[in-house]
Amino acid sequence: MKMKLVVQSAEATALERVRKQTGVIPFSLEEDGLWVLLIRSSHEGNLGIPKGKKEKGLSKKGSAQVEAWEEAGLKGKIKKRLGEYGYTKGFTSVQQNVIVYAMRVDKVKTKFPEAWRDRMWFRIDLARKKLGKKLQPMLDELERLYGG
Repeated sequence: MKMKLVVQSAEATALERVRKQTGVIPFSLEEDGLWVLLIRSSHEGNLGIPKGKKEKGLSKKGSAQVEAWEEAGLKGKIKKRLGEYGYTKGFTSVQQNVIVYAMRVDKVKTKFPEAWRDRMWFRIDLARKKLGKKLQPMLDELERLYGG
């Protein structure tokens, strides 16, 4: 019996370990401008956006909508894809790739799966200061599309 030896490069192996995620930047258009809802992260306590593992059997948008519900109790319409970014998850050191969509919020529920999370609305200018550099291009696109 012949055996075939398969050699994989470290780069190819690393690509296989990238975890696909989807997320939303929840927004509301009010008389005084564009507002963004941020949530407290589960691990480090930083402010961020609802995001999580891409769910099997759901589209990317559908998966993002599930994350908005589970992590923030939000119902709304998923709009345009704003971009994507990568990061390394702290305690696991696993590389994450997040596709981010705009989500216009229609309803904010009080009972939802992760109701222990803090949720806070910020005007977009203050949201920029609360979020990391990797999300800035997506906030720029959100403001360009919906900010007025």
